[in-house]
Amino acid sequence: MKTVIYGAGPLGQWLTLRLSHSGADVTLLARGRTLDELARSGIRIVDGLAGARTPTLDELLDGVRQAEEAADQEEVA
Repeated sequence: MKTVIYGAGPLGQWLTLRLSHSGADVTLLARGRTLDELARSGIRIVDGLAGARTPTLDELLDGVRQAEEAADQEEVA
């Protein structure tokens, strides 16, 4: 099953990362400044209590880029 997270705010990014870690086929939709930041740095989750950072998954970043390309193609059509 494929899952789409519509919205790349903090909760959307966290959910995408967790689902991906569990093996789900997940796509995160982002736009504008959020998309630019994700393309540059990926998803970075910081534990507020421990300060531990969850590493970015390259597959998630690729999914963000593919979703943006698909959205651009739909706008042209």
